Parts: sequence; C-alpha cells; structure tokens
Amino acid sequence: MKTVKNFAPNGAAGSTTGHGGIAPKWMQLRAIEEAREPLGLRATSISILRAMVSFMSADRVSEIADDHHIIYASNAAIAERAHVSIQTVERHVARLVGIGVIQRFTATNGKRWVRRNREGQVTLVSGLSLLPLATRHAEFTALAGKFRRAQEALQVLRDQCTLALARLQETITGGIQDLLDRARRILRRQPQQDALQGLLDESNARA
Repeated sequence: MKTVKNFAPNGAAGSTTGHGGIAPKWMQLRAIEEAREPLGLRATSISILRAMVSFMSADRVSEIADDHHIIYASNAAIAERAHVSIQTVERHVARLVGIGVIQRFTATNGKRWVRRNREGQVTLVSGLSLLPLATRHAEFTALAGKFRRAQEALQVLRDQCTLALARLQETITGGIQDLLDRARRILRRQPQQDALQGLLDESNARA
C-alpha cells in the first residue's frame, strides 16, 4: 500500500527508509522491556509503550505501510489504556523519543490523525512512529543480553561473598568481626562490582 502524500497537510512526514521488522511486535517490545534498565527507562515508560503497541493492528512493527508503525492515538487515549495521567504520557513519550525508542512522525502542528481512502484503507498517518522497535531490534536485544549477563555475574560474585563469609564465621578471630559487620552492611544494599570484589578478596585473604 502506497502513501498518498496529497492527503497530508503541510509539514506532515512520509515514511523513512530502513528494514521492516521480522519479529512479532510483542517480541520487539520484549527487547525494550529486557533492556529497560540500561536504557534508563522506568516501568511506566514500558507500560505506556505497551499501550501504544496495542493500538497497532499489524502483527509486526514494520515500514511496509504507515499504519504498520505509526500510532495516531491521542495522549488521552494512551493514558486511559496505560492507566496513567495525560501529563505522565507526555513526559514519558518525550523520554522515549529522546533515546530513540520511538519517533515523532507528525505534521507541523503536532497533531495526530489518519487519512483513509473510500475502501477504509489507511493512506497516511501523522503520529508517533514505533519503527525503531524494528530497525533497532537487534541492538536492543544485544543490550538486554549484555545487561543480563552482567547481572548474572554480579549475582555469582555476591553468592561467592556469602559463602566466603560463612567459612569465616567458623573460624572467627580478632579483627574478623569488623569485617563481618562491614560485609553485612554491603550485602544488605545493592553493591557494585568493585565493592563486592574487594570484600571477596579480603575475605579470602583472612580465610
């Protein structure tokens, strides 16, 4: 289906070039969900993005046609579906645009709308584009995998510290209690790798 540009008011954008998505839209969204923390996104951003994806009737985010990647739902409609305020939608949409997860694909007045032909087929849309979910899918998937591996390595290091401390408790001598107290404070929080590694090294040295 070709875009009929004569339907567009001045300033409306047409489709960008790139590769259409292969993964289903919910799998494309899943990559963002799993990369949420390294992307610096809150859970609310994901909820709003999920609501936006739900407005798209196509199975995949793709550049095949405008209605395969552009959402023309209003902020009010998105807010209702995501169970948040309109102001919250505005803030998180700006954040998602800022990091390139979505794109503004609108007329100069910023309005969102859809044009259809007599058969009801979409000919042009002005709204928010989800195309980066498809074009950056491999990137988001790789980022999620890297973050997951880092978290798994951190958990292993944390467990090693716990086991090393358990061994120390069996042979407590002078000066060890201070180490144990510091270790408990560290492990109660969300320690970084350098803190855990230092604790592990000191624990092994005293074992």
